[in-house]
Order: sequence, then C-alpha cells, then structure tokens
Amino acid sequence: MSSPQGVYWATESFQLPTATKLTVFFQMLPVRMGKKSEEAGYDVYEDRVHIVKLPADATLRVCRIPTAEDKKEYAALYKEFLKTKETRIPGIPIEQWPHITDAQKLTFKAMGVMTVEQFANLSDGYGQNIMGFQDLRRKAQEFVKVGASQDLIADITAKANARVAEVEAKMAKMEAMLEQLTKPEEVA
Repeated sequence: MSSPQGVYWATESFQLPTATKLTVFFQMLPVRMGKKSEEAGYDVYEDRVHIVKLPADATLRVCRIPTAEDKKEYAALYKEFLKTKETRIPGIPIEQWPHITDAQKLTFKAMGVMTVEQFANLSDGYGQNIMGFQDLRRKAQEFVKVGASQDLIADITAKANARVAEVEAKMAKMEAMLEQLTKPEEVA
C-alpha cells in the first residue's frame, strides 16, 4: 500500500501519546451515494471525512467514517484536519529511515508500515517473515529514541536562547539608563 496522495507527515505537533503503537489520521475519501446514484442513473460520489487507524499490526488497519467517539478521542487531530484539509500522519516516514534499503521501504509500506515508530513496535509474530527483523526493530527503536532526544535538546536550546535574548535586552535597557544617569550635564 502506498501513501495516499496529498498526505503530509507530522513529526511534532500531531504526536499522540499512543503514536508509537497506533498511527491515526483523517483524510477525505470518495463515498458512493446510493440514493443519489439511483436517482441520477449513474454513480454519484461525494467526499467524506474518514478516520484511518494503523496499529503496529497493519493487518488490523481501520478506515471508516469517524464516529462521535473518534471525533472526541482525537479531537485535536480532527479539528486540525477540518481546518487545513491536510492529512497528517504522526511519526517519521519510513522513507526517511536510513538503515534500510529502498526495496525494504517499499515492502514495509506494502505491509502497511508507514512510520519508523510503527516498525519499532511491530510484534515478533508480525515480523517473522522479515529477514533480520529483530536487528531492524532494535535499530528502529534506537532511531526513534535519538529523534526524541534531539527534539528535547532543540526545545531546551530554544528556551535557553529565548532567556538569553531576554536578559540581553534587559541589560541593554539598564546600560542605557545608567548612561543617562552618569552623563555629564551640559552647561548653557
């Protein structure tokens, strides 16, 4: 299975706490409208929002019109989809994993494994037909951990840089005030 057209990947703001075990996204798919088709005498389709759930075991893939519970459970994802109309799949795309060949990337996508996080959490049973599965899964887990560490370091660095800029601005203001206070008065 290849990526649906118009799918964008999210690696930050759309992460779910369960994203490593379950990939969830919304997308528009055409649905045949039975009554309208009968009335028109030909197939009539309309786009409808669908929820797609890709668990670590891709044979359990779910693709259906979302229920009220889905909209509540994945409220942030649903609202973002309605606002942008972009499908965002949480995680690192399998295509960006440098430890595997292009053939493996295509094979894993055909199996329904779309992200490195999904691969890192595949069950032993699901991976039994993948040569070198244990080693690849370990590498995927390490790759995901390194990515999470880099995100944490980037966040800490950004906060520290913001604080430094704030302190420098205060220092400049204080230096200007001090200069004003110590400036000799001109005699007219």
